[in-house]
Amino acid sequence: MIAYQVDQASVDRTVEHLESVRLRIFAGVREAMQEGMQGLAETAVVEMGAAGIQRRTGSLAENILKSPKIFENRWSIMGRVTAKGKMKIGGREFLGFLGTALDEGYRVPPVTCAMHEIVAADGNTFWARSHVAFDVRPHPFLRPASAAYMPTLLDLIESRIHEEIDEANA
Repeated sequence: MIAYQVDQASVDRTVEHLESVRLRIFAGVREAMQEGMQGLAETAVVEMGAAGIQRRTGSLAENILKSPKIFENRWSIMGRVTAKGKMKIGGREFLGFLGTALDEGYRVPPVTCAMHEIVAADGNTFWARSHVAFDVRPHPFLRPASAAYMPTLLDLIESRIHEEIDEANA
């Protein structure tokens, strides 16, 4: 006769082991996601050139390379790469989503009056002359970078998960 018995101590050890494996997997995924977001940022900079965006100061590329961030809660880990850059509107310089504007393109409508008042978000007022409409055609590079890098990111995360499981079972 073969008999098995499960007691509370063995259940507690099993639960502790599974929790430690979960924490190891999360740590591995966190590292993979950080490495992956850096790789995505580098891919986005390469895609900028492929999309025909010429570097003038290099600050947009520099900001993209510095932008990878990881966010997490108990159940998920998320990564983000942003394409912020210095923008100048009405003589006011600020850090805006220049990469998104270049990626999607934009249209500035004409202003036909000789002078018009502009009130900035900070409450300052300045005057500007009229201007003709102008368009910036789309130069898609963010979504192509994401599509190009996604298989690499998924492979990186999957390999880290397998490494952590293998180490936990060793």
